Amino acid sequence: MRDTNEAIFFAIFSILVAVTIYVIVRKFVGNSRSKCTVLVTATVIEIEEKRAAGSRAGQTMVYRPVFSFEWKGFTRTVESRMWASFTKFEVGDKVELYIDPEDSSNFRYKDGFMEPMSFIGISTILVIIVLILALLRR
Repeated sequence: MRDTNEAIFFAIFSILVAVTIYVIVRKFVGNSRSKCTVLVTATVIEIEEKRAAGSRAGQTMVYRPVFSFEWKGFTRTVESRMWASFTKFEVGDKVELYIDPEDSSNFRYKDGFMEPMSFIGISTILVIIVLILALLRR
């Protein structure tokens, strides 16, 4: 009985964490979507890399793309705000970005980066794993 109660607690806790993350990210993405309305084609001009803070002996590298595009007669350069342990871009790639017409350094990727279904999927998988682990502990 105790294991079942623990599993239910962890399932509810996992769902609350997933919903909280979803709300926070959705607010960020929503603000970005409402401001970034102009579509431009950018070129990846560089992939910045650095050692991840706190990684074991500084061995983990993280990356972020740097983009260049024309806007109002000027060449603009912008860096991704997010670092990742991998990059799907290579120097020279063409990428469609939506930019904020009032602040061209504010942008979002055309194809989005975190859709609601990904959070539902992640939270569902997390709940299933917690339930399986709780049942296996019996």
